[in-house]
Amino acid sequence: MTYSSEKLVKTALSYVGYLEKKNDANLDDFTANAGKNNYTRFCRDYEKYTNTRGFQPSDWCAEYVSCCVVEAFGLEAAKELLCGDLFASCTIGRDRFKKCGQFHTENPLPGDIIMFYNSKRTGLAHCGLVTSVTRTHVNTSEGNTSAGKNVVIDNGGAVAERSYKLDNPRIAGYCRMALNGNDPTLGATRNQSVARFQKWLNVLGDCGLAVDGEYGKLTKKAATKCFQEHLNKCYHAHLEVDGVFGPTTKQHSPTIKMGFDGVSVFLLQGLLACHGFVDCEFDGKFGLQTEKALVGFHRKYMMGKFSRHNVCDAKTWERLLK
Repeated sequence: MTYSSEKLVKTALSYVGYLEKKNDANLDDFTANAGKNNYTRFCRDYEKYTNTRGFQPSDWCAEYVSCCVVEAFGLEAAKELLCGDLFASCTIGRDRFKKCGQFHTENPLPGDIIMFYNSKRTGLAHCGLVTSVTRTHVNTSEGNTSAGKNVVIDNGGAVAERSYKLDNPRIAGYCRMALNGNDPTLGATRNQSVARFQKWLNVLGDCGLAVDGEYGKLTKKAATKCFQEHLNKCYHAHLEVDGVFGPTTKQHSPTIKMGFDGVSVFLLQGLLACHGFVDCEFDGKFGLQTEKALVGFHRKYMMGKFSRHNVCDAKTWERLLK
């Protein structure tokens, strides 16, 4: 499924003008019971979504971001988009995205989560959602802020739109979710062979990938799902098609070699291209070029683990897809 940055931005902007409350009354009203005690609908809903307590009242910029993602796409999708779970701490959220290779320090996109340093730049203090970007500025919607000048307000009392110069020293970076079918992974392999593989995956599995030539987590997950569907159809594997290469998927992975053809060979050829072996054919026929690329892959990534470098077995599939 493709998740739209436009939908997320629309959700975030729908709360502009919301004011935090004195206590836990009138939490859904935008202006009633306004105060400075950090009671909000976002803290309440965060506790509901995460089945926790102790976040109402609290500084609520991260709860606002998390709740906007849930409202736009649903709870389970939000957990996946947010690299594992909702977050109420800017630092925890940033660290999760870093671990997934989805934290960028420049070139923001609408739908990114913008992270701000504290005034001394010794840690994080605030976050929001990027709504648009110009040549010189990044525009945002933020909770626990206030409308005003081009300065970071990391403990205000409202949801407001803000704007900052791209070189603002308080901007720590951008957490990038997998929106619009684009791969959010920093430093993903990019080439035309990968784009051709993405196009094929979209036809085979209706994956909704952006055909951008970037190999990262989205393309890998789509390829794993197509692999699992192929195993179910041709090998009666009865796998859950979840895009996760686990022990059961490995158990049912076929061994293929010179002379084989079909979907499994297309997948092998595409995955070899994603790992940098772009001279491999992409015709679904296991020929000399495919064998050469496979041998190169084994020698580069799996030296010492194979006696037959010209065969793709379960261990090879695991290394290609994990």
